[in-house]
Amino acid sequence: MKILNQKISDFNFHDVIEFCKEGHVEGTQLDYKKVPPKSLPKHFAAFSNTRGGVILVGSDEDKFGKPKDFIGVDIDAQTIEKIHQYASNVSPRPRYEVHRAEDSSTNKMFVLIR
Repeated sequence: MKILNQKISDFNFHDVIEFCKEGHVEGTQLDYKKVPPKSLPKHFAAFSNTRGGVILVGSDEDKFGKPKDFIGVDIDAQTIEKIHQYASNVSPRPRYEVHRAEDSSTNKMFVLIR
């Protein structure tokens, strides 16, 4: 699962779609979110207290934990700001990185958080 092993900044919008098509199931190192949820701080804490992982914002998951409806979210700076605000609510503050994989033709993006 190269999304866990490569730098998230290496992924573009279409790479994320291809990753989702592979159907990787959510687990201890991978989580799909349609939008950044208010529960994001607990995900930061959980990943920080284990082996880390990637949260992929812009894809919902089915009842088996596989990605579905992977179309991204609207390109909006407030989405990234919300993520930073949620991370600041975790103590101790986690080390993390955020990457926007944008598609300007659809005005959509995926947000990868490691």
